[in-house]
Amino acid sequence: KSTAMSATRRALGLALFVACVAAFNVPAQLKFRHRHRHALCSSPGPMPSDGPIKPRLRVGSSRTPDKASLAKTLVSSTQDYDTKIAQLLGKDALVRPNVQDAAEEWVTMCAAVTLSGGAASSFAAEGGFPASQRIALAVEKAQGTLDLLLETCAKKAPALVATEMAVLPLARLAVWAPEDTWVRPLEDWEGVDKAANVSVALRSLTAHVLETYDTPPVLHTALSYKGDVNAAAIPEAAHRVALAFVKALIAAGSGCPVRDALNTALSGEEEPSTSVVSKAAYKALVKEPAGSSPLHALRRAQVAAQKAPEWVSEGVCKSRLGRQLLGAGKGCDLATDGLPEGVSEQLAIVYIDWVCKHHEELAEPANVAMALDYALEMRAVQDAGYSLAGRTPKTIAQAMEAYALTTVKFDKDEIFEPNPYGIKGLFLTNVTIPAKTTVQVPYDNPFNGGPDKYELGPGSKEGRGSLPCTVRVAEIGSLRELIQEGKKLNNCLEDRYDSQVKYVIRARQRSSSFWSFTFSYDGDTEPTHVLLLEIWHLRQGNIVRQAEGPRPRTLPGPEAWYWMVEWCEREGVRWETWDVYSRVTAPVPKPPVL
Repeated sequence: KSTAMSATRRALGLALFVACVAAFNVPAQLKFRHRHRHALCSSPGPMPSDGPIKPRLRVGSSRTPDKASLAKTLVSSTQDYDTKIAQLLGKDALVRPNVQDAAEEWVTMCAAVTLSGGAASSFAAEGGFPASQRIALAVEKAQGTLDLLLETCAKKAPALVATEMAVLPLARLAVWAPEDTWVRPLEDWEGVDKAANVSVALRSLTAHVLETYDTPPVLHTALSYKGDVNAAAIPEAAHRVALAFVKALIAAGSGCPVRDALNTALSGEEEPSTSVVSKAAYKALVKEPAGSSPLHALRRAQVAAQKAPEWVSEGVCKSRLGRQLLGAGKGCDLATDGLPEGVSEQLAIVYIDWVCKHHEELAEPANVAMALDYALEMRAVQDAGYSLAGRTPKTIAQAMEAYALTTVKFDKDEIFEPNPYGIKGLFLTNVTIPAKTTVQVPYDNPFNGGPDKYELGPGSKEGRGSLPCTVRVAEIGSLRELIQEGKKLNNCLEDRYDSQVKYVIRARQRSSSFWSFTFSYDGDTEPTHVLLLEIWHLRQGNIVRQAEGPRPRTLPGPEAWYWMVEWCEREGVRWETWDVYSRVTAPVPKPPVL
């Protein structure tokens, strides 16, 4: 009976599904529906650059979805369903209206990017969006190519018209490489298997219409480049990066020099006066594997051209240089360093050269990223001729710290990602410190009024560490948790905004992690907080930066010190680098017996 009922439910569900598809699959919907027109094509004049242009997302709710629900709806929930629907509709070459609308909005954005200086500029540099009439004309010009691509892909590569995001490469192709520039007619394309994913289908399509010659693998993701995968919408900067590398892909496919095409795209000049991509950088770039972010590949190549360690490129990619192209600085006067005033790709090369030369002093990728962001901010906002020439990391360290303090913004809570090196916490129950254990806590010596050594474990003079307890070492997961830990230790963290900012910066960079040490005894209603520890994650290993106990003592108590050393040695963390950075008074207060 149960099996029969299950079969009946499945049959009813399938019938409903087929009925919905049949109702949806009406040619008149495509033939007679009103073509969507983006606001940029109908506004009376130029519009301010107040945010990215993106398709209006239809997720079955009248309210505007937040970023989390949007990601779940578009990526997790509907991807397989959309692909299956597209495969069914592909039999009659019908593209769903919402996907068609999305493609036309992507075309509008691509046209606006092209008309506002391409990869070498920005809406802000051009004073806003291009005039709506110009955008409308460009969209109209690309419409025939777009319709042809959508119709063909619905038949031969359903994955490329399955979702609103999947049609982005087709829209870019329609604007940046229209039909009259293709090396082969689209009707000769065999297409791909119906089950092929977007990447396979797009690679097949672009190879057919754009490539007479083999092309570098690093360029194969140019049409689908989206920038920050965590962003709620594709930013303008990502479209401009995509355009630069699509131009290079077209050049490579037609047998033209790829390096020249990149220099032209990045400079905005047909015959660039300055080479943005050097020969050495180009040799490194074409060796990058398929699937790489083309912008990150370029930055890694520029670092490799300076023969700097690979970790430097990690810092460069974490900086503003890893998120956008800086443009050509076109039309600007020259600064005292001979470069265009403000930021430009020429300046990017100079700054990358600087961090490569000073990589030993900078020491860490996070410091490389901070130095670049600081210097770019100075040049863009405060001094259009700001130069790093004659400066060292040491001479700008104080200014960089001040910059960092003013660039951090807090949400209701700042979530810390787990440390990226696999350091684990500790949870031991009913444990005591072994008998006849002695420890020395730095600074807690006779000179400062301390005993020099402490005896721990059962049978010790004061009974320290002799009571069974639960010892826990836990990684702190948010700013609020960190502040709460500070309150338990009676330190100044809750009221010190500058201290919070420093910790948030390091947590965001994942160059630091923070750890709470607690003891719990039988009958306790809450644990005793005994230590707050910060680990720095450096290239040479993980080290203890600071560890503080409760105030007014501040120095770790001997029991906490024992468990800190024990845990650090288990996890491969160097504890000998410990120091205290808060005020410690002499004589040092005696620690409570735990």
